[in-house]
Amino acid sequence: MCRIFFGVINFLIFYTVPAGVFSQNAIIVEAESGVLNGTQISKDRPGYSGSGYVTGFDNPNDQLEVTFDVARADEYKIEISYANPGLNNTGAQLLLDNQLYGEVKFAKTDSFQIVNAATISLTTGSHQLRLQFKDAPIQPDYFVFTPLEELPVLKLDQPVVRIEAEDGILLGTRVEFGTPGFSGTGYVSNFDTPDDDKLRILVDVPEAKEYVVSIGFASPYGYKENYLRINNGPLQTIIFEQSEQFGSINTGRQSLKTGLNTLEIIHFWGWFELDYLEISQITGQAPMAKSQGNILLNDDLNDGQESVTLDGTASVDPDGDDLSFLWQLEDGSIVGTEAMFNYSFAIGTHQVTLTVTDPAGNSDVDRFVVIVADLANQERNRLSIRGGTDSLFMSGMNIAWTTGSNFAKDLINYNESTWITILEDIKRAGGNAMRWWLHTNGSVSPLFGTDGKVSGLRESTISNIRKVLDLAYKRGIMVSLCLWSFDMLQEQGQNLDYTRKLLEDSSATLAYINNALIPMVIGLKAHPAIMTWEIFNEPEGMTIEYGWSAQRTTMFDIQKFVNRCAGAIHRTDPDAIVSNGSASFETASDINGSIDYYRDDRLREAGGDADGTLDLIQVHYYDHFGIEKSPFHFPASYWQINKPIIIGEFPSGGIVGFTSEECYQYAYQLGYAGAMAWSYSDTQFGGFPAARPGMGVLYANYPEDIIVPDTNSVTTIWQDDLSTTLQIYPNPVANELHILTDREWSGKATFQIYNTQGQLLQRGMLPFSNEQTIAVNELRPGQYIVRIHDLKLLAIKRFVKI
Repeated sequence: MCRIFFGVINFLIFYTVPAGVFSQNAIIVEAESGVLNGTQISKDRPGYSGSGYVTGFDNPNDQLEVTFDVARADEYKIEISYANPGLNNTGAQLLLDNQLYGEVKFAKTDSFQIVNAATISLTTGSHQLRLQFKDAPIQPDYFVFTPLEELPVLKLDQPVVRIEAEDGILLGTRVEFGTPGFSGTGYVSNFDTPDDDKLRILVDVPEAKEYVVSIGFASPYGYKENYLRINNGPLQTIIFEQSEQFGSINTGRQSLKTGLNTLEIIHFWGWFELDYLEISQITGQAPMAKSQGNILLNDDLNDGQESVTLDGTASVDPDGDDLSFLWQLEDGSIVGTEAMFNYSFAIGTHQVTLTVTDPAGNSDVDRFVVIVADLANQERNRLSIRGGTDSLFMSGMNIAWTTGSNFAKDLINYNESTWITILEDIKRAGGNAMRWWLHTNGSVSPLFGTDGKVSGLRESTISNIRKVLDLAYKRGIMVSLCLWSFDMLQEQGQNLDYTRKLLEDSSATLAYINNALIPMVIGLKAHPAIMTWEIFNEPEGMTIEYGWSAQRTTMFDIQKFVNRCAGAIHRTDPDAIVSNGSASFETASDINGSIDYYRDDRLREAGGDADGTLDLIQVHYYDHFGIEKSPFHFPASYWQINKPIIIGEFPSGGIVGFTSEECYQYAYQLGYAGAMAWSYSDTQFGGFPAARPGMGVLYANYPEDIIVPDTNSVTTIWQDDLSTTLQIYPNPVANELHILTDREWSGKATFQIYNTQGQLLQRGMLPFSNEQTIAVNELRPGQYIVRIHDLKLLAIKRFVKI
């Protein structure tokens, strides 16, 4: 929710640090006192400090090195006074004690000015700082080293105060000048290391209360997400929409304390340019917009539209003033101005914004989604497991790796108590599935020979996997066994030459298949807890076309590897389900300009294996992909993929505008075959506690599609070959299937009929009697599975329709 305020503003104060004003213990070093290499001292340009300045930076080896003494170990802000009479903005390399810190940018200027260069931890003693030519002339005048504890703190003593980003504390970031239209003397960029790169602002607040914080920015490289943190509090995700020009975003009301406050912008995902922070005092109290929330409706009349009640009556104004209402669609069109009314939405996904405004101009917005779909057909897409004996919705979590220290090492560090805790947590939450990474990056599994090819597995590998599967089976949990991740081309301790060869060298791929993959499939064949063999986690991340890994391969090599591994698995275990975990629909669908690299014909063309296709599609979704790639905003049929689709990753706490419960619920109703939140071991999005309500909602509302048979989750299980206490007849059947049992039903009994591909075709309730009938006259001739379930008993039977 974003709140916007239009209170009366008397005037706007811009704060910058005055040139030449430094703290008492700041260390000031004149450039001309340093050691010159290819440079020289000049006095031609007026306005310099000391006895001159340094010029002559025009060759790669030209440099200036100054020595300074530090009396107190601390973090120091480094500023440089300079002139840059060249034609363009330029840069120089900054080294501290012979260690490269990075590049410092210098704006074109004929007069001397100060640039904020870096923030560096310095120990007590002598240090050397060196500026080295990079691409154009600069003229350094002097250097200033100021302890962070003594930096001037800006006071919020006006209605609106703008604090320029380039005056803040740079932590892994730098000041730049290349994008025009910035406020002040520059902006801050180089946000490229998540959690480490940040900008810190210190402000002195006269009164503890709520203030409005706005951020000036440009995001020329697309949609980005980064964090705002105040006084070491929780991380607040701020969405920066793509913008070639500098603009601003309102982060809403933020609580500040009396005295010193710390505001930080922390990199999370995506490079952007930070211009300023603006802090405003609030005139009056802002209203709170509150709609009815997200809406998912079935097209009941099959007429392509549905009437929806839009209700903003829960919106309130703390001052008791009357509010005006404005309802708009994503294209800005207005659909209404009343507090509550009905509006007809066509089948599809609609983004709606409610804006409420009080008489003083203070306003607030609430954004939500209206989805109208053919839910009766969407719900029939479930995952067929165990050779078609059952079809379920996979509701669970990513485990990925058990603990942070066990990343990529679960196959050698098996800990039964840890696994029992994880599996019991998922079971108690109502989940029935988990996703577990095996080889991951290749650092400990599989084993490689001296020729750089896979030679085999550790003796404990298959047995350790089986132990986890056995524990999962006892708790009614299915496991997606994810073989590899894009991490195999990240620098994580493995031999990158070997893992790259594995992808690109056909003989190395074959060695892996013969010496590791097939032995695993044989050793674990038909284990009832295996949901799917998943070839990759986000392989696109290590490709030239889409990737971010240290080394890159091609999507063609990914397709080839997937094809050949899938073919080997299918021939080794014909009942096995093979999948792949795509980073998003960008590479898993042909909709809206995307490319489905995993389509059957494309995989076969790449690898040449006729059996090398996928049975199941797994895709991931995070907010930075945008709504157009969101499975939670569109039904499974929208992507035109003729296979079950599992949402293999999404934030455990939900996505923008959707709670965890809504994510699981919408995935179920929109026709996906499963949803597994990220993640148990990585708490970035709230971890297991955040995902627990979502799994619980599905278990409470749809137990027949969640409870895995053959486990302790049910009291009694009837199977075709295990019991005669439940009979179906006639079989084959033409019109009406009779069900006869000598058992008493223990509550509401339901039935589902699936085809052998796991598609749900028919469902309904059964009366409380020992003999019941189900009409099957509309089914096509063929083989089917009927599943009957009440609170305690579960029956699965096969029949033939004639």
